[in-house]
Amino acid sequence: MGCRKKTGDVQLQCDTRCRILASLFPLVAFALQWFFWAAIQPYAWFLFYPAIFFSSWLGGQHYGLVATALSTIMVWWFFIPERYSFVLERPASALSIAIFAGMGVLFSLTHERLRKANQQTAAALAAVKAAKDHLEEQISERTTDLRSTIDALWHSEADLRKAQEIAKIGSWTYDMSGRILWSDMLYRIYGVSPETFTPNVKSFLNLIHPDDRQAMKTWIDDCSANKKPGELEFRTIWPDGTLHFFSGRGELTCDADGRPTHISGTAQDITERKQADIALQKLNYDLEKHVAQRTEELEESRSELEMQNEELRITYNELEVETAARLRAMEELRENEQILIQQNRMAAMGEMFGNIAHQWRQPLNVVGLTIQRLGLSHELGEFNKELLDDSIKKTMDIILHLSQTIDDFMNLSIPDIVKSQFSVDQLIAKTVSLIEDSFKEQQISIDIETIDNARINSYPNEYAQVLLNILMNARDALLEQGTKHALVRVRSWADDGRAVVTITDNGGGIREDIMAKIFDPFFTTKELGKGIGVGLFMSKTIIEKNMGGRLTVRNVSRGAEFRIEV
Repeated sequence: MGCRKKTGDVQLQCDTRCRILASLFPLVAFALQWFFWAAIQPYAWFLFYPAIFFSSWLGGQHYGLVATALSTIMVWWFFIPERYSFVLERPASALSIAIFAGMGVLFSLTHERLRKANQQTAAALAAVKAAKDHLEEQISERTTDLRSTIDALWHSEADLRKAQEIAKIGSWTYDMSGRILWSDMLYRIYGVSPETFTPNVKSFLNLIHPDDRQAMKTWIDDCSANKKPGELEFRTIWPDGTLHFFSGRGELTCDADGRPTHISGTAQDITERKQADIALQKLNYDLEKHVAQRTEELEESRSELEMQNEELRITYNELEVETAARLRAMEELRENEQILIQQNRMAAMGEMFGNIAHQWRQPLNVVGLTIQRLGLSHELGEFNKELLDDSIKKTMDIILHLSQTIDDFMNLSIPDIVKSQFSVDQLIAKTVSLIEDSFKEQQISIDIETIDNARINSYPNEYAQVLLNILMNARDALLEQGTKHALVRVRSWADDGRAVVTITDNGGGIREDIMAKIFDPFFTTKELGKGIGVGLFMSKTIIEKNMGGRLTVRNVSRGAEFRIEV
């Protein structure tokens, strides 16, 4: 509590000094211009543009507006003809006053928005750090729990195998993609080996007795349609030609949205029971002579069957509990992935602040030169309405560009909730515009080639986050290698209904020994403090899990190529 109070006092003192300094900028500009007016004239606003810029930057909106008003009055009275009067001799003077006041208001509003954005970012980063600390604590706890769960599952699996061996019961899972998984016991009771037999619908039906195949097909279709067909008895022919009897059960499992995910079931070898039934039918002819003996045998068989049924029920319950635990673990994994996506997004946002500040320098210089051009044209007698209209248009275009930069940055920082149609080419251009100046400053060229103007229905902001992650990764690789004539090439086109984007650099490529690991969570080759290794992992998660696409990487002639297909 004491540290927080001390930090608050230091911040208050800093804010007070900034506001005092913000108030002094117009006065310092006035003093300098008064002293050097003979050399500066007729550029009446030369020192006051920086003054109101830094006043609004340090003092915020209120001090920026006050500095604008004070600077306007001082320049109008002391430096614009007729001096020491608020009478204007030239129309251009009125225009320069209006533009200066407009830019002062724009500086004040823009710096206020940036100040609030910085405050929100600081709060968000603090929340992310707290969430990260909490997540690490949870991961540690859950890792311990997971070890215990794995040990318990291992023992449960061993018990299950033993129970299946005793009861001659095998288990299977059939997912909707056509893949079939068999337990070891199922291979044994069907008389095949996992090394030589690949389970699928066709190969399984070949094991079934020809007279029972149609009934088995119908039973599988009923399970897939969730008609709950119940138990099915069928026969198989082993490779050695012997006939075996089985009892099968299956049940369809659906996800939370009611979509079928897989069918799970069991098969029990009931050959001995069937053989006993056949033998019983034969012995019925001699029932009167052997009734006592056969009654005892039947009682023994009944007890054995009851025990087998009880073991089967226990096995099924254990499988049901295990399935529920795995579903819970998958849900927790999805939640953790969303937290990592947000952390990666916030880290990228912090780096983007520097890019935006760099992008604004050149447009602001152009605005200043445009205003100076108006005054000089008037002095030279070249001022006309066409020049005025052209200057106003250029200035407004730059103002709209600066505003659009803020809007693009804010949109990128907001996660998508629902899917929407968007142009991949336009999203590439918008994303590159946020980092282009930063790349140029680091002597990295960006070449964009777009074909077909592909459109997809997905999450545009998450897609832009993936583009940004890969571009930043390419930049880091180029800077680390010190590549001369560094180049990042971005290409996009449509291919069979899918939008394909490739991002290629000439940074020397990825070492073969780490190629298979770069999409793993927390894997990084960067120095400590320059990344935690979740950017590419989150990018692959967004593209493949959230959007149903593919994200791959390969080495090309002079570097690495990332390929996005959605």
